[in-house]
Amino acid sequence: MTTFDTRTAKSIDIRFYLRDEFNLVITVTDEDDAAVDLSGKTLVFSIRESDGGAAISTIDGTSITVSGTGNNTVTLTKVLTGLSEKSYYYDLDNTTDNETIMDGKFIANYKGR
Repeated sequence: MTTFDTRTAKSIDIRFYLRDEFNLVITVTDEDDAAVDLSGKTLVFSIRESDGGAAISTIDGTSITVSGTGNNTVTLTKVLTGLSEKSYYYDLDNTTDNETIMDGKFIANYKGR
C-alpha cells in the first residue's frame, strides 16, 4: 500500500508487468496525515503515450473503489490491454473537484526484463 499526500504534487512512478492484472492500492492523506475523504467523488486513472496527451487506456467506474475508515483508500483493479513494452505517463484524477491525486511514469514491461 502506498501513502500519498495529495497536496505535495509529488509524482510516483509505477512499474507494471504486461499480462498481469493491474492492481494498485493507495491511501490518500493531506499534509497533516489526515484522511482525504473521497466518498462520492468520480475518480479516473488515465494512461497516456505522452505527458498531457490523449488517454490510450482508462480505469474508472466499478474498476475503482473507495473504502477505509476515512474513505481515503483507493483500489484500482483491471486487466489492461493494448499496451506494449515501453514507458507511458499516467494520472489519477478526482474529476468531481478537478484535482490530480497522483501522476508519474507508467513503465510497462514483461517480468524478468
